[in-house]
Amino acid sequence: MTWLSRLLPQSPSLQRRADHNHRTRQAQRRRRMATLETLEGRTLLSNITPLQNAANVVSIVGDTHGDQFKVTVNSNDTITVVGTDAKTQVDGFPVGQSWTSLYPALGLTISLPGSSNVSDVVALQGQGTATASDLKSISVTVTGTVPLSFTADDIRTISPGSFTLTDGTASVAGGQLSAYVANSQFSALTIYQTGCCNAYAELDNDTVAGAVSVTEGLANKDGIVLDGAATGSGLLDVSPTSWDNFGSTVLTQGAGPGSATATCCNGNSDYVYVNDADLKDLTITQPSGIGLNGNTNGQGNTIEVGLSSPVEVSDASFGIVATQGDGNCDKIEIVSISTLGPALNSPHGGPDSIITSQGNGNGDSVVVDSSCVWGNIESTQGNGNGDSAAYTGDKAGWSTKAGSQITDMFGLASITQLNGYNDTATLDCSYIETEGHPNIFNNVQIFQGASLTSLGCTPGLGDVINVNCTYVVSDLTLEQGVGDTTGAGLGNNVVNVGTTMAVKVGDNTVIQEIGSNNGNNSIYLGGANVPDNALMPHTKPDFETGYLDVYTGDAGGAYVQVYNTLVDVPGGVQGLFGPFNINGDAALDGDTSVIDDYSALTVTSAF
Repeated sequence: MTWLSRLLPQSPSLQRRADHNHRTRQAQRRRRMATLETLEGRTLLSNITPLQNAANVVSIVGDTHGDQFKVTVNSNDTITVVGTDAKTQVDGFPVGQSWTSLYPALGLTISLPGSSNVSDVVALQGQGTATASDLKSISVTVTGTVPLSFTADDIRTISPGSFTLTDGTASVAGGQLSAYVANSQFSALTIYQTGCCNAYAELDNDTVAGAVSVTEGLANKDGIVLDGAATGSGLLDVSPTSWDNFGSTVLTQGAGPGSATATCCNGNSDYVYVNDADLKDLTITQPSGIGLNGNTNGQGNTIEVGLSSPVEVSDASFGIVATQGDGNCDKIEIVSISTLGPALNSPHGGPDSIITSQGNGNGDSVVVDSSCVWGNIESTQGNGNGDSAAYTGDKAGWSTKAGSQITDMFGLASITQLNGYNDTATLDCSYIETEGHPNIFNNVQIFQGASLTSLGCTPGLGDVINVNCTYVVSDLTLEQGVGDTTGAGLGNNVVNVGTTMAVKVGDNTVIQEIGSNNGNNSIYLGGANVPDNALMPHTKPDFETGYLDVYTGDAGGAYVQVYNTLVDVPGGVQGLFGPFNINGDAALDGDTSVIDDYSALTVTSAF
């Protein structure tokens, strides 16, 4: 029997066996018994170390045990640090005791070398005063993959005074990040996180005179929110009517190293929301490329700008650029964009435009609604099926006049959709912010690629162009089958102009079906009202244009319907496709045109 077993109480079974041995029972009575008890659970304390150097920069260094603390910039610009949970010490003092710098701080750095098993929680709090503090810079750096929840409220720095939060590098992944910055003022702001851990960043009611950059990694459901009101952070919004006021703003998702195995590392379902903001310009980029098992990154991503409240950009900038990758079902909505700058017909330094680009995914969508810029509005979508792009109630560009000569200044509305079936391009009245306002552009160009065979569908679903509720100062150009040099496109396309609301084009209208196998297309001009409605006194046509040139396709089988349409220039044909306004392949039968009496006064057809 070991010495330890002699100290332990014997089990009942041992006692029963010992009953037959009186000497053993006597030994038990003489032996002093001992009992071993388990130790109480102990909380592992964390300790953060603050230090003020000779340059009056306060540095705060955490440890790897889950730091939770608050940093307060006092009214005299000293800095106070205190733990905010039951286990965080400051400079080795007992939990709950604070540390305050001896002198006003000129800078602040926070370093968090935590581990992935614990979370850090850091709050940075100012005094909410209108005057700037003496802080020249604020830097927060996270190493490893520690999850961090960070808030900054009512922080102001003197100029130049920047704020930087860094969690990861281009080659080393960062950790999970939740960052809120509200009611604060800096000269520049950068939030940078990479890798496959989830990230969320929100900027509310802030002023940054210089550049703003927010970067997140490749986790699914990452979010970036800019909003004038501090609604999501739980922080006090000291000025609910104020907006974010930023310089050049760049918002990026899908940065840094990915993972060969993590299914959450494809950058899917990311979102960017921008509202209540005055910005010099805005650039938004969401993931592209190939991720896990060859799947395309960036499925179901969303960009919304001005959807809840207006956004303004400077007329001396490039405006707004939004880019998404090759994922399916990506969405861009840009609403209620206006320009900060001088009045109409004055020189414009940019001018500001709205430019969107989406890759080769299926089911991508773009809407630009109730927006006004001095430059252009342009959208490009790749080789996907079922893509859609719509401009509704927008205005772009301006014009100058010298005598009777009018010169267009920017104002191009352009939609380009590459190969695929059932793509749709639409110009129509506004419907999101306001309802019923028309588009006003100097020029319109809509290009769609080859309409390819859709699986299981005969005939295939062609592409569609809808132009309604739009005023075009100069030229309207609509082309389907663009770039089809091999005859891959099978047509079955549809063009609607003025079929639901009036359209007026000041100069040329060109509609063209391209490709050797492009046929069975349907083109509808006018028809917002019943046939010959424009014959009634004081009634305007559904579709009016200076010149009209239409080509219905090489493969025949076209149907053209023309109601309440007026070609202003007598003869009104440029002769691009033949001597008539409506032309097709004369060698093929099956082309049909239906023209009401009013339209027949100025519209001619080859069939």
